[in-house]
Amino acid sequence: MTNNPLSEIAEAIKNGDDFAVIPHVSPDGDAIGSCLGLYQILLTMNKRAVMVCDSRMPPIYSFLPYAYDFGSPETAGRKKTVITVDCADKQRLGGAGKLFDAAELTINIDHHATNDGFAMLNHVQGETSSCCEVVYELAKALGVKLDEETALCLYMGIMTDTGRFSHSNTNVASLTAAAELMQYGFDVAKLNRQVYSHFPVSKMRLLARALNKLELLADGRIGLIPISQKDMLEVRATNEDCEGIVERIRDIDTVELAIFIRQAKDGSLKVSMRSNEYANVAAIAEKFGGGGHERAAGYTSYWNYQKTYNTVVDAALREIENGD
Repeated sequence: MTNNPLSEIAEAIKNGDDFAVIPHVSPDGDAIGSCLGLYQILLTMNKRAVMVCDSRMPPIYSFLPYAYDFGSPETAGRKKTVITVDCADKQRLGGAGKLFDAAELTINIDHHATNDGFAMLNHVQGETSSCCEVVYELAKALGVKLDEETALCLYMGIMTDTGRFSHSNTNVASLTAAAELMQYGFDVAKLNRQVYSHFPVSKMRLLARALNKLELLADGRIGLIPISQKDMLEVRATNEDCEGIVERIRDIDTVELAIFIRQAKDGSLKVSMRSNEYANVAAIAEKFGGGGHERAAGYTSYWNYQKTYNTVVDAALREIENGD
């Protein structure tokens, strides 16, 4: 993959005037924050821009500025330049991939080391905490002065992808970026409450059910929780309510590698993995067509549950054994 310098990405944006910004499907805080942040940067530059996502806005992030400006792939018209953010591979664009294919210029901005450089211009910082941190660097390269709302969105993405600055991807650069963004004056304490302490009852009921289904393997070094569509329906949970469950598995004192398997409405299985100190979950995800980071990765399985369970557990056991 050719990794284009950020200055080249900035120049392409300066020369364009018709943009669509697209995050990955089932967007998390970093995907939403980087999309909202870049969208506002483009508006500040007086560019024509839209945001498109093949998933609905998770309610937990609906308080963010411009959160309701996202369009669907079905209603979005063709754009000259399409910029993807926080998307490790083209398939994760979902239905918005058609918009990507129709563009005259495509730009891929990301921080996943497994990104294969699927656009015409690619800037991937695999060592960086979050895509929001990359977008913040891009704003500097563009010479754009941020406002409070844009800074809020970018800070939120850094905060969520570092687990409130507790994960191993927290470093001097991420803390420096966060500190600089805080200077724009948004309420950090309020933001934390809105993201981490403001849940619907369905999320709490799903978490209770999930913890009751916890399995511990390999002397407690592997933790696994499966959630079916039946579980989801019985507690009236949404996909967004599943966010954070895999981290709760990782919080168990004996667990090195956490696995969360969620059944989607189409029957496919979404496998999310996290690790604490040494297990490379990105290597496992890549075996099954997914990707991510060493300590946080995932993939989609179209096998039945038992085969999915057997294959991911077998791979996890080998990864644990290699680290011993």
